[in-house]
Amino acid sequence: MMETQFIDWILTIPEVEKDFPFGPGVQAFRVAGKIFGLLTAITKNQAAITTGSNQLIFFSDLQDTKAISLKNNEGQTLDYREMFSGIIPGYHLHKKYWNTVFLHADIPLEYLEIMVLESYQEIIFKLPKKNQGFYLE
Repeated sequence: MMETQFIDWILTIPEVEKDFPFGPGVQAFRVAGKIFGLLTAITKNQAAITTGSNQLIFFSDLQDTKAISLKNNEGQTLDYREMFSGIIPGYHLHKKYWNTVFLHADIPLEYLEIMVLESYQEIIFKLPKKNQGFYLE
């Protein structure tokens, strides 16, 4: 899926809005005013990211790419990191609840879509019960 198609797909999820709260390089996806996804560019100039386990991820062999950070429950974040090498602990985020997913990595589209929907639902399920039905219809 191309980046624009991916963004368009996310925006088809009920009541999702996109904005740029941290400047033009970071797109935030929100539901009920709360962020559930952050899409950022990773450039060749960013040589490496150190993960929570001191594992270095090098980007020197990649062209410019995109990564989306998604919120999940604690168990899901760890499971996804074990399943795919293209998922690391949330970059500049709470690593217990956030994963950063490289869009041009080894992650099948179905899993990427599932992770986005789970992140969306994490926000919805934290809303007051009386408001949840509006988003889950």
